[in-house]
Amino acid sequence: RDLAKGWFEFPARRAGRTVLLAWRLGEPVPAGWSERGQRAGHLRVDENGPWDDPDDVS
Repeated sequence: RDLAKGWFEFPARRAGRTVLLAWRLGEPVPAGWSERGQRAGHLRVDENGPWDDPDDVS
């Protein structure tokens, strides 16, 4: 996303789809997520489940 400002995005699975989690350097956990290709803001992680178990993702 913006490495110079400490923003990182990495893939995760939500309801069977690949989405991007957003994390900022210094934060304890990712605070937001977005659909791939979406550029307008992030949705809060704690308000928008369900998240897939990484062990169940094929």
